[in-house]
Amino acid sequence: MKNDISSTQLASRSDNSLVSIKKNIKRNMSYLETIAPVKIDYVKTESGQTEKVFWLNVFQAWYVVSSFKNTPKNRRLKMDLTESVSRSTDMKGAWVGAIKQLQGD
Repeated sequence: MKNDISSTQLASRSDNSLVSIKKNIKRNMSYLETIAPVKIDYVKTESGQTEKVFWLNVFQAWYVVSSFKNTPKNRRLKMDLTESVSRSTDMKGAWVGAIKQLQGD
């Protein structure tokens, strides 16, 4: 799956600071990389400094956001990501497998 959600986007859509989100991603990097590689870009800010931007797929972003404090803004982001995860998951295949398993019992 294409990496499509940046640490900057997560910060702007949540009640968490960019610094906090980056710390969370770094702390969980080994687990996030078991899902997919985390892409890291280095971008120049308006002040001329270089800043690290992490790019996550929807599953990785959902994992990071799941640990956020439960505020209205964070709940909305969690719901949006949950919707994206469910659209990205083969639910039809999961139901077919569950029904076959039940029929076998």
